[in-house]
Amino acid sequence: MYLSLTDANERFVEGGSVFFHQGDWAAGAYTETEGFDYESEWSHVPFPGTEGYYAMNMDSIVSAADTDNPSAVETFLRYAGSADGQRRFNQKKGSIPPRTDVDTGQFTQFLQDQQRAFQQSRSQPLSITHGLGVRPDQLIELKTAMSAFVSTWDVESAADAVITALEHAA
Repeated sequence: MYLSLTDANERFVEGGSVFFHQGDWAAGAYTETEGFDYESEWSHVPFPGTEGYYAMNMDSIVSAADTDNPSAVETFLRYAGSADGQRRFNQKKGSIPPRTDVDTGQFTQFLQDQQRAFQQSRSQPLSITHGLGVRPDQLIELKTAMSAFVSTWDVESAADAVITALEHAA
């Protein structure tokens, strides 16, 4: 409960836990771990009830508004958003590219499977955890509810707090 994400991931890789609930990025660490192979040592299992859906979360690069060289920033962002830039970034990070014209043939089998799951998904629900599916004030309320839950283990109170936070939807 009190481990950082990277420490929890390392614990999973070392056999100290039976599962690790995270996104595609976690698999990036697995490809660099000898003897920890996809489908023989680990796999992906959708959360019950989410089969056929691909939860959506996106990374972004935000440039500083005040720069001495806006042309260089524009050049960098154009490359980062290009098919080649997306292929290189996502392949190394352990994620799938948001572009449809990126060749994923050299990606790991797991990422190719994830790309196929994304393309075949019925819907791409937004991630609440990362704040895409809720307003910032709701995200704070939800995180507060979860923090209270892990300290009190009061299921009813936590459920009420989550429902209250989500009822305030715009």
